[in-house]
Amino acid sequence: MKHLKPPLADYILELAGLLNLGAWTITISPLPPNDPDSLAEVRVTSGQQCASLRISGALINSDPVEQRSCILHELIHIHLWPLGEVVEHAFPALGTAAASILEAAHDLANERATDALSLAIAPFFPLPTK
Repeated sequence: MKHLKPPLADYILELAGLLNLGAWTITISPLPPNDPDSLAEVRVTSGQQCASLRISGALINSDPVEQRSCILHELIHIHLWPLGEVVEHAFPALGTAAASILEAAHDLANERATDALSLAIAPFFPLPTK
């Protein structure tokens, strides 16, 4: 049985290397993102240099500029992931309401930072080839 490479796999790994994630094991899941409105999502295994990326059919079929932007966004999340773990470690010391507020504030700040970074650096990275 022949195993097929997930779409964009080589390109994702190329960008990962350019973002200093070359030592990481990044797998591309055959599953779509959990959120049906997301083009992609990433999850990091705590304490390891392992991440799993889920890409949607919509991303696979989108134009190269959108693919680059979205993949860079998800890979930047890998670098910022430890900040979220710090926030989660604070939860036990907080009440439910405070933990919820902290989590929402962190998630919003993290997305804004990731968006800003990916938009700023995207022009300096190659586009995928079909």
